[in-house]
Amino acid sequence: MVFSIEQAQASTHQQDALLPKVTLAKVKSEDIRMLHSWLSDERVYRWLDMGGGRQLLSVLQLQSLMMSSRTYARLASVPGMPAFGFVCLNDAQNLMGTAELWYLRGRYSGEPSRVMMSAILSVLASGFLDLKHAVISAWVADGNQSSLRLQQQIGMQQVGRQRARHVMDGQRHDRILFDMTLDEFGSRYPKLVSEQGLTYQSSAFNQNEACVNEQL
Repeated sequence: MVFSIEQAQASTHQQDALLPKVTLAKVKSEDIRMLHSWLSDERVYRWLDMGGGRQLLSVLQLQSLMMSSRTYARLASVPGMPAFGFVCLNDAQNLMGTAELWYLRGRYSGEPSRVMMSAILSVLASGFLDLKHAVISAWVADGNQSSLRLQQQIGMQQVGRQRARHVMDGQRHDRILFDMTLDEFGSRYPKLVSEQGLTYQSSAFNQNEACVNEQL
């Protein structure tokens, strides 16, 4: 399944931001070795924690993670060009409606600016509107300035800090914690389209939410 975000307009603090067109596709088994090569780069994996403090996974371990029903993973590309990265929601089936966002830019070659932001927002839209998450969180190792800026540009709220939680080059670094609620997403991006074609302000989404509230 593939869907495109067509020059989506996002209202952020009353400013319209025109995002580049990005195509997202489900990660397939034939994509795993490419993802593994991206994740095996020390400049990348030093910022990550793939579970239990591991920063490197084998090809089989990565395939198990990407193919799991608990992982919502999408490859991102500009139409007509190879994939430039991917975006994931971990614990996507959490019964309390939460998930953890992480992402990777694996290729830099001629894509327009803000393509990663566009891909992340598209996955957030699907997480909130299609998967019905109430809160999506993320963490960034202190010192990763590009990712910190991206979290702020997206509108994730800084909510805390885990001290000395991350290890790089034999030294401990803090992890900076972020999250976004459904209402915060809807306030900033009411017209952003999810994979299933929903928007926060769409009647279909509001009706679905009403049904969930009635069940609760």
